[in-house]
Order: sequence, then C-alpha cells, then structure tokens
Amino acid sequence: MTKYLFSIIIFFVFFGCGKESNQSPKENRQDENQFKQDSLIKVEQEKIIADIKFGMLEKEVKSKIKKFINDSKKLDYDYGSFKSYDYFIGNYKFSEYGIRDNYYENKLYKLDIDGDLIEWKYLETELREQVKHIYDIIEPKYGKPNFSYEIPASYQMTEGYSYLIYQWNIGKKEIEIRVEDSGNYYRVNVSIFISEIADLLKEKEKLKEKEKTESAKEVF
Repeated sequence: MTKYLFSIIIFFVFFGCGKESNQSPKENRQDENQFKQDSLIKVEQEKIIADIKFGMLEKEVKSKIKKFINDSKKLDYDYGSFKSYDYFIGNYKFSEYGIRDNYYENKLYKLDIDGDLIEWKYLETELREQVKHIYDIIEPKYGKPNFSYEIPASYQMTEGYSYLIYQWNIGKKEIEIRVEDSGNYYRVNVSIFISEIADLLKEKEKLKEKEKTESAKEVF
C-alpha cells in the first residue's frame, strides 16, 4: 500500500510540474514586452504633444498651442521694461513662432515644431546638442527609433532643405527629428503626424505636378 501511494505521488509531482508552462522565461518576457508596446501604441498614437491630439479642430488647437508656448517660456534676460524669453521642451530650445498646425478635412493631422536658430559655426556643437536634447526626451518613452541617420556635414546640405535624423513609428503616428539648413543658420525641427494622411497628401501633390506638366506640353 505504501509503495502504491508513493507511486501516485511521484506521478503527480512529475507530470504536474511538466504542465505548468510551455514557454521559456525568454518567451514570457517577449510576450510581456509586446503587450507593453501594444498598450503604449494604443494610448499614445492619438497624442501629439501635451494635451494636443490628432483630430482636434483649429479653434481648440490654436488655444492649446498658445497655452503650451506660454507654459514653455523661460526668462532669458530682464532689462527694465523689456523682457526676453526663450522657449524649451526639456532642454530642447524651440522658436516662439515656430509651431505650425496642419489640417486635413478640418481636423489636425500634423504639428511641426521649429527649433531655435543656430549659427553655422555651432554646427558641430550646439546643433548636435539640440538633436541630443530632443532625442533624450523621446527615446526613453518610445524606445530606439525605427530609422536613424548621421547629421550631414555643412557641405552636404543645401539651403532650404531639411534632413531626417531620427524617425519613430508609433501606430498611426510618426515622429521625426530633422536638421534644416537655413543658409547661415540651422535648426533642429520636430514633426509629429499621421503617416497615412501625410502619404495621401504627397500622392495628391505628385498628381497635381504631373497634371501641370501634361497641360504645359500644349504650350509648345
């Protein structure tokens, strides 16, 4: 009888333990990380910055941008009745008049933030610092970017163009950090937009250009 009970105990211990999980610890961690990523995308893909979200109407957006700029200002210097302010997101310095809102079918789909002007002689110092400052705000939340590129040298850039440095894809939302050549000055700019709408508008613009070219052929 004792031998019989002992055999039953061994059976349940052996086979019971074997059925606890079919996943290794590594697989469990991967599932957990994927769940966290999916949850982050679900929550964050509607958000642009602060309490500004995709799909808002222009009147509400303008009011929220005004508040955001006011909340971001820091006194640069005070000279009697004259005061000068700088505007920051963390340590990233942006232009007071450099936030541009873009709409599709009367709903917000894109926000551009222009960085403060940086003299050409500070390309290798301040410009790189500003890129790092905004990167250090975005990366801890969204992880490593989907695409990354080196900052071009001054001779590799053309005035009026901007160059992609980092890009994140968060569900339907994209975030880009770009360096813009403005002649004797440079900027570090940030764009947050719905990629599907941006791609749609690009295609429409290409079609318009093609139509213009075709109609111009009749002139000759």
